[in-house]
Amino acid sequence: MTRLRSWIVLPLALSTLAIANSASPLPPQVAPQYRVDVTAIQTDVLILDDKGLPVSGLALDDFEVYEDGVRQRLDSVQMIGSSSDEAAEVTPRRFVFVINRLGARFSSLVRARDALEGFVTAFLTENDEVMVVDIGYSVKVLQQFGASKDATIGAIRNLPLLRVDYHHYPHSGERYVYEALRSLGEELGGLPGRKTIIFLSNELHTRRFLVDINDTVDALNESNSTVYSIDLELAHQRRFFRRHARYAVGGLSPLANETGGRYFYNQTSIEPSVRRIGEENSSYYLLSFTSSNRARDGKYRKLQIEVRRPGLKVVARRGYVAPKADRAGVAGR
Repeated sequence: MTRLRSWIVLPLALSTLAIANSASPLPPQVAPQYRVDVTAIQTDVLILDDKGLPVSGLALDDFEVYEDGVRQRLDSVQMIGSSSDEAAEVTPRRFVFVINRLGARFSSLVRARDALEGFVTAFLTENDEVMVVDIGYSVKVLQQFGASKDATIGAIRNLPLLRVDYHHYPHSGERYVYEALRSLGEELGGLPGRKTIIFLSNELHTRRFLVDINDTVDALNESNSTVYSIDLELAHQRRFFRRHARYAVGGLSPLANETGGRYFYNQTSIEPSVRRIGEENSSYYLLSFTSSNRARDGKYRKLQIEVRRPGLKVVARRGYVAPKADRAGVAGR
């Protein structure tokens, strides 16, 4: 897809992030979304009961995986959970908190800060890793992965609470935000495993930005990053989107729905949404299967994952991009 280039230059480009260690930047990497070799694929799946809580105890025989409608051979199933020492040795749970201050009220940013602190206190363990990103007039990483739980709470408490506006260029702000998220997705591709992004923002316009949204979603999916979008505007504050029907579905919805996450809006409080994210992501399954399609053609392949037990809900991304013939070794993350 041809990307529409924005004239905006990110003052602090996310592509310069040293995710694992700020003193030792990761080298640039190609980051398709699943890994192992050219035919072995890994993908993460949430399995929820009728109350929206994770289900444990599923085994290999409980899952079926289809790629472009063709059933695949499932090689292994592993449960990754906040209390699993074995899972922590394989890969930690990784969360990214992204706060977009474009047009956000002071009161909304305070609620976001308090909700994130509650999330860390209630749902994270010392085995988990958190990155904190602030989008203002520049993009700043306030904390890298690998910090302690107390340090994460400190970074959240230091979040700026000042509203950002682009008065002279009213549509440039949205493109700036999409570009920041796309760059984040590309950089996260250097890390294995599921990355859960909690994105707190006012609603984003979609008009004029369809190409930007598609490029951002592609980058997030290729890095195995799932977005949970939370609209900072509460139900009684959504004046603009109520008046203008053509913006009824903004950019927060596709960012979440197309990456296997959720979109929270028209709320009376932010805290219940953050709590729901914590409950859903307390554990997930890591599925490994061998693709029957050995072509290295760089094409999108649709995935469908089913469980044989009735009454359970499957939450997973909808597909992946196959590696190209000129790429070595890995099929993704």
